[in-house]
Amino acid sequence: MRLLKSWKFYTAIACVIFVGTYFQAIDHTFMSGKSNGTLRFLNCPVIWWGRIGKLLQFLAGLLALLDVVEPDDLRTLGRKAKAIRTGLVKNFSDAVAVESILAKEAALRQLITETKSIESVPEMPSITYTYLRQEGIESIPPGSPYSMEDYRALHSRFSRERHLNHDCTREDHQDVCAQQRHFLDRLIRDLFLDRLERSDAELLRRKGKEDTSGVVALYVILLGSMLMFALIGHAPKYAVISVLIACVFAPALFWRAGVMHRALYWMLERAAGLVASLLDKPKPDHGLRWAGIFLFLVGFWLDFFSS
Repeated sequence: MRLLKSWKFYTAIACVIFVGTYFQAIDHTFMSGKSNGTLRFLNCPVIWWGRIGKLLQFLAGLLALLDVVEPDDLRTLGRKAKAIRTGLVKNFSDAVAVESILAKEAALRQLITETKSIESVPEMPSITYTYLRQEGIESIPPGSPYSMEDYRALHSRFSRERHLNHDCTREDHQDVCAQQRHFLDRLIRDLFLDRLERSDAELLRRKGKEDTSGVVALYVILLGSMLMFALIGHAPKYAVISVLIACVFAPALFWRAGVMHRALYWMLERAAGLVASLLDKPKPDHGLRWAGIFLFLVGFWLDFFSS
């Protein structure tokens, strides 16, 4: 009864059934010594099963490296991975909060400013500049983090700056307009930061703004092209190219988004703890050693029958 409760018993049965089924699919060709390059098993060429067998044998050999690793070292590695993952989760949570704050600032900017184009000099393109809305508003929109007095002070300061330094007939008017636009941006940002809670203001100053629109656009284009090739089904070559491109760019995109960071350290944390607990067990009943034996046996027979 104890044997029936052991995972090794059921794993051995599954391995025997799998290898036996595989041999039954290729026994005639294997016994006659003919080439089995055209045979398939589970809709996969036999040659690939041979390569899988080599890979399983390689993994079984790698398990021997665990004999030179101390369990305490693996636990230390797991704790470090957990600490890094926790820090990454906090950083990405902060990034989400920053995006929310920036969205509020953008909404505030739309309420405060407006853009117009003016004709400066004949035969010269019109100039587009940003300035504060007219002061003749009766009330501040609900939910705005500034008061009417704040708005009037900001409006007066920017109007004074524009009146003193702006002249569209000057040759360097474009540079002057750009400088004044940056000046207006600073005024709005300072006003916004002054009205934020201290924690949100510090977070915004520390994190700043990161433009991810290019990454999102590339990701959407990549997925769209793969979906198109999959639906058409008449261009397998280009579909394969799309998959290869996905293998190159998708990990980088997910890494940029933070998914790969957390997933990597989560797996490292779990794997290090699991391996450490397995290494602490008595060696005669070592789970990893038995796993290595099963990997080697299945891999060997797959490789042998595919040759």
